[in-house]
Amino acid sequence: TGGIELGNASDTTLARASAGEITVEGNAIYRAGGTDVPVADGGTGASTHTANNILVGAGASAITSIAPSTTGNVLTSQADGTWASAAAAGGGKILQVLTTVKTDEFNNSDASFADVTGLSVAITPASTSNKVLVMATICGGGVMTTTDDSHYIKLVRDSTDLMIGDASDSRTRVTQAYQPGGVVSMSSINVVFLDSPSSTSSTTYKIQIRPSHGGDSYVNRSSTDTNASTTPRGASSITVMEIDGT
Repeated sequence: TGGIELGNASDTTLARASAGEITVEGNAIYRAGGTDVPVADGGTGASTHTANNILVGAGASAITSIAPSTTGNVLTSQADGTWASAAAAGGGKILQVLTTVKTDEFNNSDASFADVTGLSVAITPASTSNKVLVMATICGGGVMTTTDDSHYIKLVRDSTDLMIGDASDSRTRVTQAYQPGGVVSMSSINVVFLDSPSSTSSTTYKIQIRPSHGGDSYVNRSSTDTNASTTPRGASSITVMEIDGT
């Protein structure tokens, strides 16, 4: 019942005298010819493993492996309890963010919409399937020539109006409209819109403004703009975020 000495202390190899298995109490610890050692005998049941693959247990069967496959794939669990290499979940990821802040004043006294100088931002989407989330805050003031005067705002992509009301006879289609509360007051107008430009070209988002009747529509200042501490000056901004649409 004592130990069995195999070879002398100076030996560096353990050789078999003839073909066959080396076993310990019936369990193979080496199989002649490099035949796969079963999982039950402490082996993997496989003679080779592909480089960089991930090994996956298979109960008493031979260990399998999963290839990384396409760049960016992740290991995902399947409904049947197995694992697979699959594309990472897409959609909803923010790919880039760009913003413009306007701190100087602007006015338009014309009855036509005019681009607000310095309140635009250009973005080049990476894919036609991606979306662009547009968020703008406009600090607006204006002259009230009559009690029903208001000031109109439009969100525009290049030359395409976005997020405007339906056509209805001669009514003006706008994104937002506001009425200042007084000659030294300003209104904060917020615009949020998820756009699908379907383009990979440079795309510019901008704000346009105009008065409903006469007078002036202002950005970042009130109508009187008196040089006094009681007269405000504001700031406006427009921000775009490219959203992965895959």
